[in-house]
Parts: sequence; C-alpha cells; structure tokens
Amino acid sequence: TESIKEYYNERETPELVNMINKSGNAVLDLADDILNQIIGNKESMFNEFSLLILKQKLEKLYDPQAKAKEISFNVLIDSMHENVTFKKGKLLQIAGNLISNAIKFTPNFGDVNVNLQIELKKDQNLLIIEVKDNGLGIDEQSINSILEGNKVTSVGTNGEMGYGFGLTLIQKLVQSIKGRINIKSELGKGTNFQVIIPI
Repeated sequence: TESIKEYYNERETPELVNMINKSGNAVLDLADDILNQIIGNKESMFNEFSLLILKQKLEKLYDPQAKAKEISFNVLIDSMHENVTFKKGKLLQIAGNLISNAIKFTPNFGDVNVNLQIELKKDQNLLIIEVKDNGLGIDEQSINSILEGNKVTSVGTNGEMGYGFGLTLIQKLVQSIKGRINIKSELGKGTNFQVIIPI
C-alpha cells in the first residue's frame, strides 16, 4: 500500500539494511532450531534460552512484519527472572506463530504486545507466553476448533492469506511439551493467547 511505501521511503538505507540483516539472522536461528529438532540434536551448546534471549530473538524476527503495518509491537519480560535458563525446545515456533498471527489479524496502526514470565514453584516451574492484540478477534466456534486441533482459515487485515495450520500447529506443539493454551477473544476488539509451559 502507499502508506507502507512512504514509511520505507522516509527511512535511511543503513537502518533498513541493518533491520534486514538482523531479521535474516533470526530466521536462520529459527531454521536451525527446527532442523536440530528434526535430526534430534540434543547436544547443541545453544540449547538453552533465557527470557532476555527469547525476547531479543522475537524482536529480531517480528519487528519487520510489525513495521510493515505500522503496528506497535512490544515484548515485555519478567525482569526478576530474565536470566533464568530453560530448554528452548519449540518455544520460537510457538511464540513466533502466535505473534505472526496477531500481526496478520491486527489492522495498520494497531497494537501487539507480548509478555514473557516465569513462575518458580516448588513442584514445577512454568514459562508463560502471552500475546495480546487489538485486531479482528476470534468467534467462540473458531476458538473451540483451534483447541480441538481443527483447521481454521482466515484472511488477514491486509489480505494476507491464512492456510489454517498456524494455530492448529501451535496447539499441537504446546501439547507435545505438556503445556496448555488459553484463548480469550472478542470480535472486533482483539485476542489474548496465553501459553503455559512446564520448564
């Protein structure tokens, strides 16, 4: 659209090159994570995350997508536990799919906020990933379909095509690591996804 072209025309070339470089490196990291899972590489020296590292990777990956729609994209972390380490597993895929969907279904100039927290408990520590947007929202029938693992297809606010696998994939990934997902939404007002994962 014209507004996106104007947005990028106003930016200095070095800033754009830097953003592309950071995003490219983050995509390579994500691809490496997926390949390591496929081949079962458990010995990787980079097999751990902290909230701070996860925040940095998500910002690098999804800042460009948010900026293209002039969406305010913020990743907040629980600073008290920002350096607690945990296995990275499928976290980039889970959080990334949630964020990408939130941006896709939020109109230009909207808001997408991510909150990353750790709850330290006696029996089990929990990682909580919350992604909140003020986009199109999801009706109750679609929420039930997602939670049941069924495909839901929609078109984004800028005509982005959805193939219905993103949210179903998230649900399957979360279940595979013994986590759970909560969804609250109101049509026309936005959606709040909360993923709770034992670490």
